[in-house]
Amino acid sequence: MINAYKRGIPGNGKPFPDGSIVVSGWGYARFILDAKTATYTPYGKDATFTRECYQCHTIVKAQDFIFTGYPQR
Repeated sequence: MINAYKRGIPGNGKPFPDGSIVVSGWGYARFILDAKTATYTPYGKDATFTRECYQCHTIVKAQDFIFTGYPQR
């Protein structure tokens, strides 16, 4: 998985290799940054916010539903 990220997947339009594992027991999560305090708080009052997540992630279906690329360090 990490090697695929380093090669530019998903941003290069290629799928992750078969058998790639992004996470175990995954779920959608979203956190809001408070710039004044440099702290994050969870988004949403309950699990129904995941419907919003699913709608956005279907846009990147061709990228295996993943927005995030390998971060520059």
